[in-house]
Amino acid sequence: MPGALAYVNGRTYTAGTAEVGTGRPMVDADARFRLAGDTKAFTATAVMRLVAEGKVRLDAPAGGYVPQLAQSPVTVRQLLKQRSGLPE
Repeated sequence: MPGALAYVNGRTYTAGTAEVGTGRPMVDADARFRLAGDTKAFTATAVMRLVAEGKVRLDAPAGGYVPQLAQSPVTVRQLLKQRSGLPE
């Protein structure tokens, strides 16, 4: 990524450019942009923090946390490792 955006204590900070070589600034606080594959790392980090706090169990059925998976035997660990066997 050629730039970064962070939201800290109610303020938005940006650095770099929106696109390499253009000089176009990063988006403002109200804009949205696609993170693509990077979201997996953010999600896994957030889930692991919940595991550390005892709020989520890795080997628990994911359906206890994601209602759409209520009938599935897939675990949180399998989802995080992308080994659940579920389609996209």
